[in-house]
Amino acid sequence: MISRFTRFFVFLFALMLTQSAYSKDINSFGTVTKVFDGDSFLVKSGRHTIEIRMDSVDAPEHSQSYGQYCKSGLEAKILNRKIRFRQTDTDRYGRVVAVVYLENRNINREIVGDGCAWAYRKYLRDSQLVALEQQARRNKKALWSDKKQIPPWLYRRGN
Repeated sequence: MISRFTRFFVFLFALMLTQSAYSKDINSFGTVTKVFDGDSFLVKSGRHTIEIRMDSVDAPEHSQSYGQYCKSGLEAKILNRKIRFRQTDTDRYGRVVAVVYLENRNINREIVGDGCAWAYRKYLRDSQLVALEQQARRNKKALWSDKKQIPPWLYRRGN
């Protein structure tokens, strides 16, 4: 027979597993306090400061062509604004990977459509990003106006 003590700890363990499984589906809110580059930033949510890496996109690095332009574009959209974000993962650096919304706008999709990020196929969760990237390429928006753009994931390997 299982003691009450053991049942209680089994219950707590099951509850913790359930919480972590569903926590990624919860929307969180906060104010963007700093933009690092075209796809990552800090958000103040309550008493917590959270580093966000945008899900399924990869923007040029600072030293790449269009890196500063894309950072400025993201700043113009979200800096000092209240956003909603839905966590999809945590990356190897401990950053929250998330889909970011400003009012009813999906900012992940917007930056790809603006030509400021690639649809990051290695980690792609939103298939609409591929179509948005293709459209930005056809229209030669931002980074797609450069004939020799290097995807950030390849650029990082070389630097």
